[in-house]
Amino acid sequence: MTRTCGAMSQDRTFPVLWHGTRKHRKLLDALHCPTAILWDHIEPHRKQAMHNHDQTLERLAERGGLSPQELVAVLTDSRWNDRPAHSDRAAVAFMRELGVMK
Repeated sequence: MTRTCGAMSQDRTFPVLWHGTRKHRKLLDALHCPTAILWDHIEPHRKQAMHNHDQTLERLAERGGLSPQELVAVLTDSRWNDRPAHSDRAAVAFMRELGVMK
């Protein structure tokens, strides 16, 4: 996983959490799920991340980031419990559509 915290925000990344079984990680790899997104994509949704996870973006990044499904909820300013369930396949496709994939 690549994480840089350079002075320029365009170089800074937020990690995408790949958790679960080996089979699950293989699926994310096959979907070309990123291991990080540019920080500039998540920064505008800082309040939603705090609301959903009670942690700052910096703390979430230190702890490994957010799963693809959690990221979609934050990036769409949706409450985690109120959003429609996304499969990993749908979450990765949605991130691709939003243009947040590195």
